[in-house]
Amino acid sequence: MGRGFSSIVSLATAMACGGEDRSPFADQTSWHVKLARGDEHPTYSCEGTVDTVAGDARFDCVAERFGSWNVNGGPVQHTRSAVLLRLWIRTPGTKDAVQPDIAIDLEPVVGGDRLRGWATVVLPDGSGNGHPGATAEAW
Repeated sequence: MGRGFSSIVSLATAMACGGEDRSPFADQTSWHVKLARGDEHPTYSCEGTVDTVAGDARFDCVAERFGSWNVNGGPVQHTRSAVLLRLWIRTPGTKDAVQPDIAIDLEPVVGGDRLRGWATVVLPDGSGNGHPGATAEAW
């Protein structure tokens, strides 16, 4: 909860101060993204690309007890502010589901061109509302 709450506070502060117009994400349309959760079961990792202009994403994932699977297609929803890039990736079969197949929140790394944050992934069995706790990195 701490990370999510700090993102909300940062986002609210940036919007209140007029930060919405100075988004560092405005020119970026394609991201290479790595996700990993290794400290909680089931562990998983995903790697792929997200194209916010085309609304397309392609991820190769692997999870403990589930083997490998792909999250491909769209639609991709994205929102951005001065401090946060939020990506929601859905496969065509889950486009109307409340929980996206992959949800990612990213913040810029000071002094670099990478983003870091957290992610939630719905495993192939569709269990629960996703499995939170993954770290996320994008460039």
